[in-house]
Amino acid sequence: MNKFEKDILESELGLNTLAIKDIAPDDEDREPSDDAFADCLTEGSVDGETDRSESFDEIDDYAEQLKIDDALLGSDGEDEAEELDRYQDELDLSSLNEGEGKSSAVDGKKDGSTLYHETVLLMESGEIGINHGIALLKKNGLGGHALSWILLGQLYSDKRSAIYNPALAFECYSNAASLGFGEGHYNLGICYAKGLGCEKNPQMAVECFTEGAKDFNPNCICALGMCYEYGIGCEINYEYAFNLYEKGCELGHPEAANNLGGCYFYGHGIEQNKELAIETYKRAASLGSSNAECRLGIIYETGDGCFADPEQAVTCYKNAAKAKNAIALFKLGVCYDKGIAVDQNFNSAYKCFNRAAALGYDPAKYEAGKRCVSGRGTKKNYDEAYKLFMSAAQNGYAPAHYEVANCFFDGLGAVKDRTSAYKYYCRAYDSDPGSRADAAYRIGLCQLKGFGTEKDVDEAFEWFRTGAGLGSAEATYMLGECYYFGVGTAADAKTAVDCFIRAAQKADRTEDDREKFVPLYLALAQCYEKGIGTDRDPSKAIVLYKKAAETGVDEAMFQAGRAITEGVGMRAEYAAARPYILRAARRSYVPAMLMIGRFADEGKGVKQNYDDAEGWFLKVVNSDKEPQMSAYDFPDRFAEGLKLYTESKIEAQYKLGMLVARRGDSIASYAKAFEYVALSASMGHIPAQYEITRIYAVGGDLAQYYNSPDFVADAKTEEIDATQTKETLGDALNKLGDTFFDGKTSLKKNEAAAARCYRFAAQIGQIDACYSYGWCLRHGVGVHENDFEAAKWLKIAADKGNGNAAYSYGLCCEEGSGTGVKNKREAIYYYRLAAGMGHADAAKRFQLLTKGIEE
Repeated sequence: MNKFEKDILESELGLNTLAIKDIAPDDEDREPSDDAFADCLTEGSVDGETDRSESFDEIDDYAEQLKIDDALLGSDGEDEAEELDRYQDELDLSSLNEGEGKSSAVDGKKDGSTLYHETVLLMESGEIGINHGIALLKKNGLGGHALSWILLGQLYSDKRSAIYNPALAFECYSNAASLGFGEGHYNLGICYAKGLGCEKNPQMAVECFTEGAKDFNPNCICALGMCYEYGIGCEINYEYAFNLYEKGCELGHPEAANNLGGCYFYGHGIEQNKELAIETYKRAASLGSSNAECRLGIIYETGDGCFADPEQAVTCYKNAAKAKNAIALFKLGVCYDKGIAVDQNFNSAYKCFNRAAALGYDPAKYEAGKRCVSGRGTKKNYDEAYKLFMSAAQNGYAPAHYEVANCFFDGLGAVKDRTSAYKYYCRAYDSDPGSRADAAYRIGLCQLKGFGTEKDVDEAFEWFRTGAGLGSAEATYMLGECYYFGVGTAADAKTAVDCFIRAAQKADRTEDDREKFVPLYLALAQCYEKGIGTDRDPSKAIVLYKKAAETGVDEAMFQAGRAITEGVGMRAEYAAARPYILRAARRSYVPAMLMIGRFADEGKGVKQNYDDAEGWFLKVVNSDKEPQMSAYDFPDRFAEGLKLYTESKIEAQYKLGMLVARRGDSIASYAKAFEYVALSASMGHIPAQYEITRIYAVGGDLAQYYNSPDFVADAKTEEIDATQTKETLGDALNKLGDTFFDGKTSLKKNEAAAARCYRFAAQIGQIDACYSYGWCLRHGVGVHENDFEAAKWLKIAADKGNGNAAYSYGLCCEEGSGTGVKNKREAIYYYRLAAGMGHADAAKRFQLLTKGIEE
């Protein structure tokens, strides 16, 4: 069989990738290289056929394969161009047809072998098409030439071809076998073993291999030996398998010799003898078995059967890798990745993994995919990572299921699909012990937030507990958050802290990305700082804050700086805190920008500089970088962060307003200051609200107020005037609401700000504000429409003597809007109340309704 024919057979029938797990039970004692059913069958010549060529259009593929660095595989000095030229010389078919023109037609008078070779030449040169070639081969096969049937079967087995048809391939191999051709029996057996073009039938595979073995076909002898060694279609019989391998070895079959070495190594059919196994592996390697060479590498690396010799192991792996042995490439990649007997080189490791992945080795696909995600040894490429993970997962490689799930979960290389992610996390938990802890954590996360499945906090809590028990630091942290906030269980701060401590201990031992543990360190630090669930211990808190800050995460750097300014676990030092906070501020983290602005405004840790302060406050006010909830955030913890962000924005507006007012010298600057303070007041900032009362206390004359001695003193202390009554504050907020609503003064019309002002004023009992807020709710102005809330506030104002509110509440009663049912008597009562206060429309409605009742 020539190289062209054999490569089609290997790649398309899957002979190089047909692992024993496809047709035999797992044998955990054996390395994968010993389990490769087809690898043992495809490295020898067939019936004396000489390897002649593969098709010229595959030369480029071979050139691509040669991209593995010579240094990587330890070449003998030939460069890639020379090796490619030599390889192309081997492909020259002209010598096979010397003296004959390729245009000569097959005239049917030549013997079958000559016709066969001429047909191959014409097909490879492109002088005849595939259909013409098939016709000639079929004619030759019908004339009794078995090898023509084999090549036809290979062509029909080619998945890349438009004529791909496994059933016809099976028929061709059957015809070759019926002619007593050993390779026909062999290929037919492979079809039965894998179910190609027929029902999978291991027993029939054994029969085919047996028939071929009777004629001393080495491939069949080796295949039959594997059937008996692994119980494929027959009972396991180590002794018989050993005898078959021994016979194949005598015939010079490299993989039979390799498997014979395996029998000696594991004691299958013969007394265990690792020394003899090593000698047999060496013989197999000398016959051309890359599997045996790889196996020798494993023995030298582990020292199982001889003294460990990592350098010799690497040499063996390189030799086997040159023969495109996927497992050897994978092992060589591990050596480069860990620096075993070679200089550590992540780039070389990735090349080896990627090459082994291209040869179909699933563990290599997994490792190459992980490096495409991390960028270790290659550029990050999420699309390629997803393809590699999915390919390995579809082949049943259990660890890949978890990585596929991550791709779907985060939309890395795949469309974000949380439903598919959840399914793959469940598969990972069920199939891979190594991923089980992390999978349990992710399943809990999905159930906590309803990602890809129904939200169920109770189930989420149980999954976090399962993941914690299996050793997942993330799951242990999330379990602590559940106890901390009472999600899926009763709140228990002490147990929460215990979980945080265990999670931190696990996180400290892991080599994973530390950024993902920042929320854990901050949560535990907060507990130590405030004494939540444990004794207060500021010294432990500051250590954790600094550890979190080392990751460079904005929130962590801000919290570390804040803790230092507040003297948590150390003397308060603004200068020492500033570098932490400044780094986060420069990356537009809003709370940090506010604090840096305050440092400049107040001269803390840096020389006082109003220009810098104003610049930072403006950045906060104008920032549109709102916090985004990560899929991994605990909901309640994100709510805390969102609150800090919102409060920082409000505080910055107030600070900016006060600073502009202090530095201002014109009505325009005072108006701008008033705008900032007023917006802050409308958002509930108490110092800003009291500032508004002071401004209105002087009739709203901004120039008079901002130039008064009282303002200068107040601005220095920024203390809330406790003597201000709620009534005064309520009146100021209501007036501010009217100002925002009208938009006729220095403030632009802002209905949302107006509604907020009315709400704050109403909550402290300002009657007009109760009406205004109720009206906004009833009409959906500046706030979401809410008839029931509207009716509540309108009634309060009406009962306290607001005529407009009495009329509006009367309408609510008449229409049943926000009151549940229509009530004319109640409506009449409030219309009469409003009419008595001079409300003309209320008087008309009162007359109409009372007239209707009398009638």
